[in-house]
Amino acid sequence: MDRRQLAEAAYAVACRVPWFASNTDLVVPRGPGNAPGNGALVNAVGTVTGRDPVVAGKPHPPIFAEALRRGPGPYLVVGDEFDTDIEGASTMGSDSLLVLTGVTTIGKLAGAPLRRRPAYLAADLRGLLDRQPSVLRQATAWRCGA
Repeated sequence: MDRRQLAEAAYAVACRVPWFASNTDLVVPRGPGNAPGNGALVNAVGTVTGRDPVVAGKPHPPIFAEALRRGPGPYLVVGDEFDTDIEGASTMGSDSLLVLTGVTTIGKLAGAPLRRRPAYLAADLRGLLDRQPSVLRQATAWRCGA
């Protein structure tokens, strides 16, 4: 989206056109580094217009409500950001798998609140095929795999 397109979006939203956003991810990982995500564009339009969109994507309820409508589960939410994908799964009451191919790092995850911590962790989507080790209690600590 270039500057003119962003301006046109702001003009339309200011004129009360219904506004929907697929997601509010602030950052998108790219080859050379992190780039602005859809959420950065949503924030720009929202700042200019004073309006917020209806958000359909994670962690907001519509996408999860649609999943629940399609069947009883169980569900596994797979994603690469703990503040959208994993928090959305937690809100839905579903297990989650965090893959470390996005902007979430082990360091960021270690400091995350409980609602943003996944049930499972993998380097990438190949982790869907791996058997997950059991979590074991050892005295005053917990251990999972190595």
